[in-house]
Amino acid sequence: MNNMSGKVLRMDYIKKVKKIAKKRKAKLHLDGARSWNASVFLGIPMKEMLADFDLVSVCLSKGMGCPIGSLVVGTEKDIWAARNYRKMLGGAMRQTGIFAACGLVSLMDWEEKIAQDNLNAAWLANELAEIPGVHCDPHSVETNILRFTFDPAVMKKMRCDYHGFVGRLKEEESILANSGFANDYVRFVTHRDVSRAQCEKVVKVIKRMTA
Repeated sequence: MNNMSGKVLRMDYIKKVKKIAKKRKAKLHLDGARSWNASVFLGIPMKEMLADFDLVSVCLSKGMGCPIGSLVVGTEKDIWAARNYRKMLGGAMRQTGIFAACGLVSLMDWEEKIAQDNLNAAWLANELAEIPGVHCDPHSVETNILRFTFDPAVMKKMRCDYHGFVGRLKEEESILANSGFANDYVRFVTHRDVSRAQCEKVVKVIKRMTA
């Protein structure tokens, strides 16, 4: 329900895609890794938000905070087929009970935790937008993902590209980020293991590095 930039697909768009799929007699599948965040952002229950899809996969890691795991939701027939294809492609695992236990725990308070993740990302985007030479659009942050770039003059002052900046964050400050496929931006993702205090640390570090 949301792409790598954190933008959420609106329900009217999903309805249009559903009409096309129905006309073509095709099933509609959602790779909904961050459906949880989209549900909280839209204020629509998961059951209602995903009603137009025939098969849905949701991720229990990323924003949900589990070490590993996903769920497939659909008809018994479709789930049976998905499990068989997964096994044929080498995706089966053994002794996964401990992971299932983590999944059950994450489902107990996911709405509260995901809502806080979204708020932390929005707060972080607003703070970064106030730093001279940092370009971050708070209005583009709808879930727990945010991106930002630097003025060329700031990059020159720091003597590094985006990949180098991300490396410095990790090595010097133990802050994890991503520099994008094309090494042209910095990407942060908040989750239940990231507190507001840690977000505040990130802002202080970037202010110091770009000063």
